[in-house]
Amino acid sequence: MHSRINIVLIAITALLLSGGVITSAETPIPCPHATAVMERVWQVYDGITSCHGMAILTTIRVAEGEATPATVSHIELWFDYPRIRMDMTKEADDFQDTITFISGLQTGFTYIYQNGRWSKIEERPAETEMDLMYMFLLKADTLYTALHEEMLAERAVWVIEGEVLYHDMILKATWWIDQQTYFIAQMTIVDERPLGATATSTMQWKEFTPHIAIPGEKFAVPEDVPLSEPFISLDRPTAHFPAPEFRAVDITGEEIALIDLRGEVILLNFWASWCPPCINKLPLIQQLYQQYAADGLVVIGINLDRSKREMERVLERFNITFRQIFEQADEIADLYNVVGIPATFLIDRQGVVRYLHLRCADQLRAEIERLLAEQ
Repeated sequence: MHSRINIVLIAITALLLSGGVITSAETPIPCPHATAVMERVWQVYDGITSCHGMAILTTIRVAEGEATPATVSHIELWFDYPRIRMDMTKEADDFQDTITFISGLQTGFTYIYQNGRWSKIEERPAETEMDLMYMFLLKADTLYTALHEEMLAERAVWVIEGEVLYHDMILKATWWIDQQTYFIAQMTIVDERPLGATATSTMQWKEFTPHIAIPGEKFAVPEDVPLSEPFISLDRPTAHFPAPEFRAVDITGEEIALIDLRGEVILLNFWASWCPPCINKLPLIQQLYQQYAADGLVVIGINLDRSKREMERVLERFNITFRQIFEQADEIADLYNVVGIPATFLIDRQGVVRYLHLRCADQLRAEIERLLAEQ
């Protein structure tokens, strides 16, 4: 389950290089020389219409002062605008998992191959499909704050630091720029997560060859690939499909069966402690729970953390009192085809999902009141 969420995030946030909120109170100082170099990098990548590349992605997570073992993934990339394919092989001590991601087929769909089958998910309209500029965070609003020179694998590079405004987040990024080609040899994102946890992801490009012919079969997918059901569009909050049934035990040991809640309005909230937008949304959902519980609103949190303690720390910090499911969270996320978080589902009294991904507080409140008014 987590690997499927990650592969979609790769496409949206630069090959898994997604970041968190910067908490430093110091005002960053712009670096004109770094800006000039990155403008040249922008021009180079904007002119690339095809390429093949190979990279190694290393991620190290630190929580409560202790680092977890680094995760290493091998990336192979093919790009022939507007088509893009990436094979990612994640290695661990006891397993090897390979996922193939294909997009840009001018259909608005993202195709994913994992565990022996293809599936497709509509991520965004075809006219806004990802390209190399998005992958390397070059289209984001960026303040470049530092520049120095060093040697990287016998190559002279500029090392440029920056603060990136990307999809309502501020990221800390560092680029290693080849001084001859202006290609990005390495890129690091430091993800400063809530409650002091951090993750550092580094992408090292071992090979990058632009302007080459790529066989069309690299972007081929089988015919009649089924759309993941239920279909979840990030751009359409209105939905109408039966809520997948589940039975689970919440963190207090009490059973939750969706069928037993028929006749109530249900809000399902998929979240995790490492997701800043999820944390920002929790107090709102707690407020709605307190306001409408007496009117028939049931709120259930589905937590996707790896550690139960990480979840508990957030619940304690924000005084979250609505019910939470942890043990069976992955299975429920699979049932609801959750490909990114936070994800919010509103289920009416007849057990039908009517609204999803409502981000605006006023909109979420209005739709809850609409469903509560229905008989």
